[in-house]
Amino acid sequence: MENLLKFPISRAHLVYNIVKKANKFEEIDEALAIRFYKEAIKLLLDQRKTQDDKLRSLIKLNHVLASKLKPEKKSSPTRG
Repeated sequence: MENLLKFPISRAHLVYNIVKKANKFEEIDEALAIRFYKEAIKLLLDQRKTQDDKLRSLIKLNHVLASKLKPEKKSSPTRG
C-alpha cells in the first residue's frame, strides 16, 4: 500500500502526500511547509472548479434534453 502512495493514482492521493510532507516540514522549515499546504489547497480548489464545471454542463444538458422531450409529450396521442 505504501508503494501506491509513493506514486499517486488520484488527485486525492496526491493531496494526501503533499499534506503529509508539509506535516514533516512544519518544525524544520515552516516556510516550506506553508508552500506544501498552499499547493495542496490549489489542487483541491482546481478539483472543485473542475467538478463545478462538469455539474454546470450536466445541468445545461438536462435542460436541453428536457426541452426536447416536452414537444414530444404534447404531440404524442394519449390512450384512454
